[in-house]
Amino acid sequence: MFPHFSKRLRTFPKRALLINRNYTLLWLGGTISLIGDVLFTMMLILWVGTLLENQSAAPLAVSGVVLAAALPALLIGPFAGVFVDRWPKQRTMRIMDALRAVLVCSLLPISLPLPLPLALRLTIMYLVVAAVSGLSQFFTPAAKAILKEVVPEERLTRASALTVGAGVFSWAIGSTCAGICYVSLGAGWAIALNAASFACSWVLVGRMRVSAAAERRASAHPTSLRRVLTELREGLRFIGGQLQLRTLLLTESLFAFGWGIVSVLAFFYITQNIHVPVSLFGLFSAVPAIGASWEPCSLIVRRENLEQPASMLARFSSLG
Repeated sequence: MFPHFSKRLRTFPKRALLINRNYTLLWLGGTISLIGDVLFTMMLILWVGTLLENQSAAPLAVSGVVLAAALPALLIGPFAGVFVDRWPKQRTMRIMDALRAVLVCSLLPISLPLPLPLALRLTIMYLVVAAVSGLSQFFTPAAKAILKEVVPEERLTRASALTVGAGVFSWAIGSTCAGICYVSLGAGWAIALNAASFACSWVLVGRMRVSAAAERRASAHPTSLRRVLTELREGLRFIGGQLQLRTLLLTESLFAFGWGIVSVLAFFYITQNIHVPVSLFGLFSAVPAIGASWEPCSLIVRRENLEQPASMLARFSSLG
């Protein structure tokens, strides 16, 4: 019995790995960071909704949070991947994590009970959310593109499935904890937790062992404006020529549009119309994650996209 247990104990580290060590670190970093993102976004909705409770401008103010997060994805996302193709992926991810952690921490002063005008609080909040979302447009394609360097080609499909599953899991956990964290600890702690999630991602990504040759290949790409615009046109032409990509793009766009409306109005309907405590609002928001099984349907196409440059991945994700 004991020799068998000892053998199992020795092999446990290998059994605990997802595909390999590098992918496990990447998966953990991305999952922790995404949980922090969801918790942060839900906390901001709760924060703005309670600051403007029973005021006619409350829905507009909450929609500002959603809009500030969405605009950078639309304006920066299609171009970000073109530059990420030319930058070292691991270093890019770590820089984005560090900058996002600093930006999120800059919200801590306005979470304190200081005599600041409400308009100033909201302006700072929107600017920080937009900046963090803009940096994420560089982090996400770098994380997707680096998969080819850390995962064997025959296991890329499994890696994609695990990444999608982590997204669903992160949304459910982050949403559920958001309301409880906001009511029990306050907005300041939710901000600190999100900054800590970026710090964890920074550490985990830094422990990955990516070959120096792969990083040199990325920096060897030409950086002229003409070349960048040429790649952008090629990427848009590729998407336009693929029926599967166009269908998924339209589907995800419609879903994102509808989900944006729900995200804005759900807080007021759930807390004011059906009188659910604010602490349980996140639990209701986590329910859609259970129905997120439609997402793996795009794995076949995303498996193809893993063979495309980061600029392609960024355009497809941002346009959706």
